[in-house]
Amino acid sequence: MLFGFDACRSAKEPSAGQHQYQISDEKVTSQAQASTLLQQVVSGYGRWERVRVPMTVRISSPKSISVSGTAVFERDKSVTLSLKFFGMEIGVLQLTGDSVVVLDKHSKAYIAERIDTFLGGFPATVANVQDLLLGRLFQLGDADVSVMKKTAWDYDVFPDGNGWSCTPLPPADGIAYGFAFNPPSALTALVVSSGGHNPVNCIYGAPFATPFGPMAESVGVEVRSAKTDIAVALEWNLSKARWNDDVELRDITIPSGYRRITAAEIMKKLKTL
Repeated sequence: MLFGFDACRSAKEPSAGQHQYQISDEKVTSQAQASTLLQQVVSGYGRWERVRVPMTVRISSPKSISVSGTAVFERDKSVTLSLKFFGMEIGVLQLTGDSVVVLDKHSKAYIAERIDTFLGGFPATVANVQDLLLGRLFQLGDADVSVMKKTAWDYDVFPDGNGWSCTPLPPADGIAYGFAFNPPSALTALVVSSGGHNPVNCIYGAPFATPFGPMAESVGVEVRSAKTDIAVALEWNLSKARWNDDVELRDITIPSGYRRITAAEIMKKLKTL
C-alpha cells in the first residue's frame, strides 16, 4: 500500500478571496464514486502554455532555510526556478526534456545531470514534473490531461468516507506512484517509489482557483534516507501568476569559470549553513 503515512490527512483550508476553490465534502463510499470524482477533477484542468509565479522555498531538513524566488514553466518543455536573497539571484535550476542544470552563483559552481539521473530513474516528462509541482494528477509519459480520463486506475476508498486514493494500472516495472484526495475533490498527496529508492512523499496545500483550473498553493517534498532526510516546501503565490503571452522565457548558460560539482556536494554544503 503506497499511502502508509499521513497522506490521508485533510487538505488545508483554501485562502479567502475571489480565487477560493470550492471543495466538495461529499462522502465517498465506492470505487465507482471515486472514479467519477477523478473524471470531474481532471475535467477542471485547463490548458496553459506558460506561467510565471512568485514562490517561497522553505527547506526544513537538513537545515532550516527560506528564500524567495520565481518559477517559470513552459508546458512540457522547461521548468526554471530562480532563487533570490535580498533581491539578488543566488541560484537557478532549469529542467528540460533531457537535462537539469543548477547554478550556485554564490560559489560559482554548477550541476549538470541527465534528467533521468537527476530524478533517480523516475521516467517523468517535463509536463509530469510541472503537474507534480502544481498539484495535479498526471500519467507518466503523457502531457495531455485527456489521457488520464482513459487510464485504468485502481481505487482505494478511505474507511471514514472522507477521501480516496488511486494508482494507475497496470503498474510499471519497478515504479509505483499514486495520488490521495482528502477531502474527496482536493488532491492531498502523491507518493512515488522508484528503482529501489526510498519513497518520495509530496504533500499539497489547498487548491487555488486559477484561470486554468485548480492548482495547489504549495507542495512539500519529503525524502527519508539512511544518511540525510530532505524536506522542502515550495509555496506558490498564484494570485500574482502571469500566463501564456505575458511570460518571457529564459535560457540558462553556464558562465565561464564555474566549476562542476555533484548533488552530494550541495547537500554537504546545506548541512554547514
